[in-house]
Amino acid sequence: MKPVSLLTKRCPESKKVCSLQSSFAYLPSFFPESPSIFLFPLFSSIYLLLLPYLHSSPSPLQSSCFLSFHLWNPLLLPDSQSAAAAMATGLFRRGVSRVSAPASTLLRARTHASEAEAQLVQPKAKDNSKLKTFSIYRWNPDNPTKPQLQNFQIDLKECGPMVLDALIKIKNEMDPTLTFRRSCREGICGSCAMNIDGCNGLACLTKISTESASTVTPLPHMFVVKDLVVDMTNFYNQYKSIEPWLKRKNQPPVPGKEIPQSKKDRAKLDGMYECILCACCSTSCPSYWWNPESYLGPAALLHAHRWIQDSRDEFTKERLDAIDDEFKLYRCHTIMNCSRACPKGLSPGKEIISIKQLQLTPGI
Repeated sequence: MKPVSLLTKRCPESKKVCSLQSSFAYLPSFFPESPSIFLFPLFSSIYLLLLPYLHSSPSPLQSSCFLSFHLWNPLLLPDSQSAAAAMATGLFRRGVSRVSAPASTLLRARTHASEAEAQLVQPKAKDNSKLKTFSIYRWNPDNPTKPQLQNFQIDLKECGPMVLDALIKIKNEMDPTLTFRRSCREGICGSCAMNIDGCNGLACLTKISTESASTVTPLPHMFVVKDLVVDMTNFYNQYKSIEPWLKRKNQPPVPGKEIPQSKKDRAKLDGMYECILCACCSTSCPSYWWNPESYLGPAALLHAHRWIQDSRDEFTKERLDAIDDEFKLYRCHTIMNCSRACPKGLSPGKEIISIKQLQLTPGI
């Protein structure tokens, strides 16, 4: 039992391990004869099984296995057993010190870090909002007051990039009575046409400017229904007057089938069929402002030329005669505001010039 008492004396900081090893000292009392002969094969097997998993540096597990192997080796002399016990105890203490050192170092580092954090002064949160004022035309037919511009201030960092996003945010969060048209949000339907900072355009395609304030009003020189909604009745009637559909005098070559068209003839329609009837061009034309009832306007004349140029249509002369009028066609003075205002990049003024040239071409 002396080797075990030696272990208990040399490693007081690891009492649990030492007490565990001390329990092995009482194992021989359960064996009547030569307990070392029975225990030596057992501890030898355990040592050999754990040997591949032991690190090169001594650990508590390695030291305990080393101690158990040599204490119960009957081939060692008593002096050799004492020396082996002393060696195992030294290895065990070195392993315990190496394991506990990083923990104490980490604890000291955390203490210093917490003290440094306590000394830091938390800076005040900066106001990162980006406010912008929108002056929006307001008029309610149920209210006898005059039209006025109402200001709304929104944070651009909490809003989409387009003017339509700002209008939707105002309607959803500030004033649900704000009225405007919208549909596709992709520049296809033409519903959200309005005047933004003095220029006609689609709210869904117009980016919010970097200026501190923006003004949004209805399309100019149109009857206002409410707020940003205008009456499009006259505009659609003018479009209807040019008969925007295919007209033929003869039956198709193959009854019930489409009428063939060459690629060259099809290319003549480019720049005209893309019109979405948003009325941005017509309401930007001064001639249309002065004569909205008699002058057809850029949009209607653009579509008139589209059907005049269609090779499948057989009413070309009749279409030209229908618009050969001092007001319907010749009120256009090529101011070209229509081309600058078109959100689809079309040029109605150019098509009107082509119609005037066809009027002077004999034999049509």
